[in-house]
Amino acid sequence: MAKHVAASANRALGLVISKYKSFGGLPFDSFTKLYDSIVWSTISYGAAVWGDRTFSCINSIQNKAIRFYMGVGRYTPNVAVNGDSAWKPPCVRQWRTVINQWYRLRYMNTDRLNKRIHNWAEHSFRRYKACKNSNYRLYQQFESCNISDWYNDTNIHKTTVLAKIEDKLSNQKSGQKISIEFL
Repeated sequence: MAKHVAASANRALGLVISKYKSFGGLPFDSFTKLYDSIVWSTISYGAAVWGDRTFSCINSIQNKAIRFYMGVGRYTPNVAVNGDSAWKPPCVRQWRTVINQWYRLRYMNTDRLNKRIHNWAEHSFRRYKACKNSNYRLYQQFESCNISDWYNDTNIHKTTVLAKIEDKLSNQKSGQKISIEFL
């Protein structure tokens, strides 16, 4: 599924690149706005279902967009390119859609099919230890952020959860950054 999404996003990125060239260039904030509204919306459309994992094909779309704008080659390190752009990594943005979906499902009416499937998946991962569905992976993410007690808390707001998970994921990504010391 991620490969098909990446193929669609790649076509959308081609549209953004052609607009960039037809205008003879764009400011970075305009390029970012085009990327978010055309390319990222294509990626995030189904990310609530598959976005709890990292896919290199999705990451490569963002890297390709940044590389194009900066005019650097494909052998330029991803860390350098992403650091210069200050865009959030795709995995952080994907988790945002996953958390939004989780929050919607928590407060959805119980007679809706989506809610019943969510409850069944919830029950399955808790009852059968071998069942590692999306609810299980979401719970694992909560545990890795030390907020597992928030998973069933109905008083917690999604912005609080999002901030905690984004902070955790951003810190994981920043741990991979190259540090340069000046002598």
